[in-house]
Amino acid sequence: MKICKKELPLVALISALGLTACGSDTTNESLEAANRTVGVVQAVNSNGTSVSSLKVSGITFDVSNVSGVEGDEIDQLNQLELGMVVSVSGPVNESNDTGVADEVSYDAKIEGTVDSVFNNGELGVMGQTIVVTDTTVFKTDVDGITLDTIPLGAVVEVSGFMNDQGNIVATRIEVEYEQMSVDKELEVEGFVSNLTMFTETEGTFDIGGYTVIVDNYTMYDDVPNNVLTDGMFVEVKLRMNEENTIVAVKIEAEYNDDMDGFDDDSSDIKLVGTVTSDGVVDGKFELDGLSIILGDNVEYDDGRMEDIVKGAVLEIEAYLNADEMLVATEVEFEEEHEEEYEDDIKLKGTVTSDGVVDGRFELDGKYILLGENVEYDYGNMDDIVSGVMLEVEAYLNADEMLVATEIEFKNVDEVKLVGKVTSEGVIDGKFELDGETIMLGDYVEYDDGYMEDIVFGAMLEVEAYLNTDQMLIASEIEFIEIGDEFDMYGMVTSEGVVDGKFELDGKSIMLDENVKYKYGDMSRIVNGAKLEVEVYLNADYMLVATEIEFEKKDEVKLVGKVTSEGVIDGKFELDGETIMLGDYVEYDDGYMEDIVFGAMLEVEAYLNADQILVAFEIDFIEVGDKFDMYGMVTSEGVVDGKFELDGKSIMLDENVEYKYGDMNDIVNGAKLDVEVYLNADYMLVAVEVKFEKPIPGTDVTPAPVM
Repeated sequence: MKICKKELPLVALISALGLTACGSDTTNESLEAANRTVGVVQAVNSNGTSVSSLKVSGITFDVSNVSGVEGDEIDQLNQLELGMVVSVSGPVNESNDTGVADEVSYDAKIEGTVDSVFNNGELGVMGQTIVVTDTTVFKTDVDGITLDTIPLGAVVEVSGFMNDQGNIVATRIEVEYEQMSVDKELEVEGFVSNLTMFTETEGTFDIGGYTVIVDNYTMYDDVPNNVLTDGMFVEVKLRMNEENTIVAVKIEAEYNDDMDGFDDDSSDIKLVGTVTSDGVVDGKFELDGLSIILGDNVEYDDGRMEDIVKGAVLEIEAYLNADEMLVATEVEFEEEHEEEYEDDIKLKGTVTSDGVVDGRFELDGKYILLGENVEYDYGNMDDIVSGVMLEVEAYLNADEMLVATEIEFKNVDEVKLVGKVTSEGVIDGKFELDGETIMLGDYVEYDDGYMEDIVFGAMLEVEAYLNTDQMLIASEIEFIEIGDEFDMYGMVTSEGVVDGKFELDGKSIMLDENVKYKYGDMSRIVNGAKLEVEVYLNADYMLVATEIEFEKKDEVKLVGKVTSEGVIDGKFELDGETIMLGDYVEYDDGYMEDIVFGAMLEVEAYLNADQILVAFEIDFIEVGDKFDMYGMVTSEGVVDGKFELDGKSIMLDENVEYKYGDMNDIVNGAKLDVEVYLNADYMLVAVEVKFEKPIPGTDVTPAPVM
């Protein structure tokens, strides 16, 4: 349930950063599964009319299959220019240097008028601070204007990323007009404020330093019922009319997962670069000038927080928070620290001290120090008490002391829960799932969401454990969306199936019209039955079962010849015993139509409520096939090199091997596990005979040969 496991990863980088995409194991030359790469345009290979390739953050994309550019500012590939932040969909090879683009999108970070000039490398655009760096690409469509002489009122288009101050670090600034004038259009993103509607369709509101007029000609996109509200985040296309007032041409509502401009794939961001700050200060550091916040539960690989120092080369996974700040979830150290930490030591044992004292504890008498950023699984520091079993990953420090980096608690009671959040989010580190209180552990793994997404009504799959106070502590949380498939295990708590639904541990589950059963059928879904159910979430937020597996209760394995003329009315006979075909039978080396008189089969079946054998697996046996049989000797020992096991004749191979006995112990009533094969005469031949394991201390001396 961890990141990059199932969806299209988003890779966002600034121009100085390399890229490492998630994907399958392939050769360096092959392409991985389709990715979404967000980064800065570094080269546009064009013959003047068409573009053959595009280099984005170190990856050269073949764009021959792309017809145009998605977005509002431009629509042609040959309009792309250096410094623009673009989104490219398409597979990338494992070495992350080539790819094939399926789609290219571009949206400026901000487009508007300059309201303050340079001050310590900053520029004000409609109330938003723009940070200019040595690598910022500058272009002007107005003669005589330079980066240092952009005048107040000039209309500019800016590409870039947000920093920890909420400012935009510009990768590109383009001056479009010297001043805003009649019929010139620009786009502004921001929050609606001071909304006043004089009629249903006419009014004004403020955004980005402008007072904007709404009139009968204003178009709306994704605005509920075309009604604006104060605080709504919108993108507005503006123009100045002849009265020099600003009019809204089009208003499009944006939502939290769209506010970075590249849709809701923006939660998975991977960056590679060099630390340019003096380490971590106030929980933040800079990677090639880009501010990174350390999340609450960062995972470190080949290093630790204290190794984030100026010059260190890192690969980080991050997401954009509500303030559009990059928050690191995983930090991997490249090269510098790999050798230092590659010989991690694994220990397993029992705590022999009275908990943690002065930052250390004893494991089977060995002193172990707690590192600064220990990762815990199924517990925390307070659970390190005498007698607890642990698995510890550690390293030897300069003083040759063992320092723990990861601690996993063993023999804990694990629980898997599926349900809806019934609390108003997380309060004091706890939330409720279907009324059950769950505490967030110190190191929770999230999939398809984050802690702030645990809100009322959210559907979750939670892996938790019971701590020493019998509190459920979440260790993994996966957010379930419509169409997601997952497994549930529990006990039926309803009186069977009613109106196509049943309850599993109190949760209502619908039966899919094509549900598959294993080791049973619908009639066995009764109160108290234990099931493993594969379900999905439908559009009505109902759990729907697609596969149901029953406990292997009353399971029978049969080997024999078909004695009926094939399958009649869903039944056939095996050595005279009637067997019914289940609704979903697994066949091996054959099909239902191959169940004919004389065919040799190995059948796994169960007894249904009417005590009829129902087959769920059928294996067709051919000459030379080996398989196991288990049963009771029903003959008076071995006669002429043969004996009977549950009535079936078995020959002894001349080199048969025995375990826990010998041929003289093959007597009536003895229980045997026999490995056999089918010979050319369709006789079963034993190559290994295993007797029931004797009870320790009993006499296992073979009986004398008579």
